[in-house]
Amino acid sequence: MIRSALRRIWNLPEKRCRSRVESEWMSTRDGVRLSTVHISPVEADEQTPTILIRTPYGVNKGRSMMGVLGRLVAESGYHVVLQDVRGRYDSEGQFEPFLNERADGRDTLEWIEQQSWHQGRVGLFGASYVAYTAWSILAEAPHKVDAIVSAVGSHRLYNVFYGGGALALRNTFEWGLTVGRQSSIPEREIDMDRGLRHRPVCEGDRVAIREVEWLREWVKRNRKDEYWNRVDLPLPDTLPPTLMIAGWYDFFLRTQIEDFETLNEISTRAEGTPPRLLIGPWCHGLPARARWWRHEPSGSILRQSIRHFDQHLKGLKAARGPDAVRYFSAGDDTWQSSSTWPPQATTSHTFHLRSRNGNGTLEPEAVTSDEEALSFTYDPDHPHSALGGTLFGTKAGIKDQRKATRTPGHHVAYTSVPLERDLHVLGAIELEIFFSTDAEDADVFAHLLEVFPNGKEENITESIQRLRWRDLPADETQPRAISPGRIERLRLQFRHTARRISQGNRLRLIVAGSNFPSYDRNPGTLGSPGLAPAEDFVVATHRLHHETQSSPSLTLPIRS
Repeated sequence: MIRSALRRIWNLPEKRCRSRVESEWMSTRDGVRLSTVHISPVEADEQTPTILIRTPYGVNKGRSMMGVLGRLVAESGYHVVLQDVRGRYDSEGQFEPFLNERADGRDTLEWIEQQSWHQGRVGLFGASYVAYTAWSILAEAPHKVDAIVSAVGSHRLYNVFYGGGALALRNTFEWGLTVGRQSSIPEREIDMDRGLRHRPVCEGDRVAIREVEWLREWVKRNRKDEYWNRVDLPLPDTLPPTLMIAGWYDFFLRTQIEDFETLNEISTRAEGTPPRLLIGPWCHGLPARARWWRHEPSGSILRQSIRHFDQHLKGLKAARGPDAVRYFSAGDDTWQSSSTWPPQATTSHTFHLRSRNGNGTLEPEAVTSDEEALSFTYDPDHPHSALGGTLFGTKAGIKDQRKATRTPGHHVAYTSVPLERDLHVLGAIELEIFFSTDAEDADVFAHLLEVFPNGKEENITESIQRLRWRDLPADETQPRAISPGRIERLRLQFRHTARRISQGNRLRLIVAGSNFPSYDRNPGTLGSPGLAPAEDFVVATHRLHHETQSSPSLTLPIRS
């Protein structure tokens, strides 16, 4: 009954066969037994390739939600292998996130090859951590994989934890603490707010619930060292047909778009099948706003995955045309297609940041004579925060920023006049500012909003940069201090977006010194943010400059 209802609600292909569930054990090369479920298609009248799914979230002998999804895939004519990763739920061993997935995935693939029911063709499927397990197998045995679907996930994780050099604090703690040891822990059992507020950050796990050694590793290792090099997976020289599924308000988006570019380069060199990219109106697992409920991500991901496997594992005709990219355009609330991302038919539209009688404005003309610098305070005990964005659960997505706690004097706002025409933004927005501070280090958080005539402020996209790491490669471990009072030229790239900003609405740019607790607070010194106690944090004054030789600007890629 449940599967029939989901098949109808999610507009999945019609049931092609029945399915049967069998529980098994798979032994790794070091003798650890992994709990494995084989869901087989019964009386399928066609070839039946194998789909491998390895998860830390519990298979429960096929009775979990993952088991339901597995049976839906099997009833489309596939063998499905579900497996609890090492140290999770019914599998033996010790769970260390990310570090065992390559070897264990390779062993599982070799085990599948020995099974009498296996017909030779293999597809990999996964979302989030499960996507990482799929990329791990591909890194080990690319010649054994015939197709892959990676949804809201990536083979690279350092930049997801440390976008712009600042720790994605809330996401790191929410995943790191709720994932638990052998099984997941409900968030209601964790004092998450207390853990997020605690300094030093590396001890926040203990005050929230318990010490988590690998979470502390993530907090301490704020640069790309040998640990992160083990976590971030290499890509092979050749790739199977690949479908990537992303969300506009998902924290994997920036990395997935970078991955898409890299995969295109690999497929071109190897003369292989170009990757495809689908970007929907989603945060991590949910619609980014209530009215987009018809585009619920789980059904969209499963539907597109079955189509991808049908085409590349069974040779069935593709349901859609050859466009490499399909994306949801907010504001229009329509799906669009393009041969590239971003679409090629865009032009740059620039707003200049101006200072008018102590207020910030966004104007079409650049500064022609020196204007007053706008200053704001960064107080780590009273940090600036925004709502929504790229978080977990219902906290994520599009929110009315009027409900955010904003301390006067702790940010600067630049606002445009009402737009004379619609602006269709497609791609990454860029900000250039001229910044000075009286501290050794600072964070710059930039938040772009759409302001409606009734005053509602919706978040479009955002960016953050920890200045000690400005213009330095991710593996550079020596921070670069700011000279007090010296004006620094900073360029920030916002998360990609596709959105129509309506005529009559205004744009508002917020610049602040933090977005806590989405990101950790900067101590204002060159000490490690993850290790610094509360008494080491300093209050700082930041300034944004508007002079003839330093005219700041906001540049949007607009559909021509």
